[in-house]
Amino acid sequence: MNDWIEWHGGGCPIPDAKAGGYEVHYRYGDEIILTHDPAKYKWDHDPDFDRYDIIAYRLIEPEQQSDLDWMEIDLIDILENDDHSLSVSGDRTLKAFLRGRISATKEILSLIKTRKDGSS
Repeated sequence: MNDWIEWHGGGCPIPDAKAGGYEVHYRYGDEIILTHDPAKYKWDHDPDFDRYDIIAYRLIEPEQQSDLDWMEIDLIDILENDDHSLSVSGDRTLKAFLRGRISATKEILSLIKTRKDGSS
């Protein structure tokens, strides 16, 4: 894994990076492999929402990513899409289905995190 590069705000420093090919460290503490192209994220620092500032990033070499990393990325994408669909859908059956799928996806993500933490 590459070393963290400090980030003090500004335009996206890695516009050519691929989704899942980089990780960011937020001011509030989370380190996350982002699942979209980096230009879609807010790299500027905002004093009103500073806890969401990206304060460091690092590139991930493809051979350094495990199957669990890729599965986690795919599941996060599912969650983002389901959350959006849930908010715009008026169909009660679809909402019930999406809530169940969101719950199951969160459980799987929790298991992946446990497994990754155990193998570190």
